[in-house]
Amino acid sequence: MYDTLNKEIELATGDVIGILNANDFYFSKDTLSRVAGAFADEHVDAVYGDLVYVDRNNTDKVVRAWQSGEYRPLKFYHGWMPLPPTFFVRHRMYQQYGLYNPELGTAASSQSR
Repeated sequence: MYDTLNKEIELATGDVIGILNANDFYFSKDTLSRVAGAFADEHVDAVYGDLVYVDRNNTDKVVRAWQSGEYRPLKFYHGWMPLPPTFFVRHRMYQQYGLYNPELGTAASSQSR
């Protein structure tokens, strides 16, 4: 999975990268405009949000809700990470810090270049 994400990131030409899987969709029609609004501040490098899991046969039925919570760097040391469909980051951050390290499995964090 992370090899594919890395290839997609390398092909991306925009200033902000968000990853949406084939069977995922945004909860609200204004999600992308809200994300764009956050990135209007040039000091913002990344944004993330909550994720709602729905029944595959009835997308009106919520089966689980993941609350992302407030950002705190130490949360990463306890296994927290933003879920890919909720995470948007400036392209330059991948260029600066590297892509996903597939050798780390589900903890595939950024690798240095």
